[in-house]
Amino acid sequence: MKKKVICFIALLLILCFHVTMVQAAGEKVAFEPSTQSVKQGENFTIKVHAESSDGINMMTTKYLYDQNVLELVDYRLPEEYTDWSGESVDELVMMITNGEIITSVDCELIFKVKENTLDNTRATIKFEQVGIDTFANTNHRFDFDNTEVSIQIGELTKQNASSNTIIIVIAIVVIIVALVGLGMFIYRRRATKGLK
Repeated sequence: MKKKVICFIALLLILCFHVTMVQAAGEKVAFEPSTQSVKQGENFTIKVHAESSDGINMMTTKYLYDQNVLELVDYRLPEEYTDWSGESVDELVMMITNGEIITSVDCELIFKVKENTLDNTRATIKFEQVGIDTFANTNHRFDFDNTEVSIQIGELTKQNASSNTIIIVIAIVVIIVALVGLGMFIYRRRATKGLK
């Protein structure tokens, strides 16, 4: 029971963060938007962060997005890596060029919101076929599940803003209830051990 409560609280805390992250044993890939909301005509970035204790030889990710809403205007790779992405391909492929073992890599995708996008639109960038190749001799390729990053575009309507406030309040109440439940569980557990 204690493990379930702790897992539930950990899940709630993860949901409260704006970083979308997938992780294997010693390997991790995270997608972090520079903002949660953006206006028409403005740019925003999504940082793609990868880690491997064995060093990252190569990283690949395919990304899909609504091209009527967003435009990919640029992307940045670390100096140590060569760009193998190709022209007009919605895929990021990079490979180490100098043979150095680098355990942490950051890339950036830079998107622009198109001017004709309606207010209160949510744009989603879906990352699929995400993988990192490491320098390890065995199990050197790690593939991660599909991940999405969502950005609010334009002004929220009053109705939507109030529903977002309600969702936040509900999330806070759930976290408080979970923490109180965990405290009661620990208290009862200690009291039970004290009787024995």
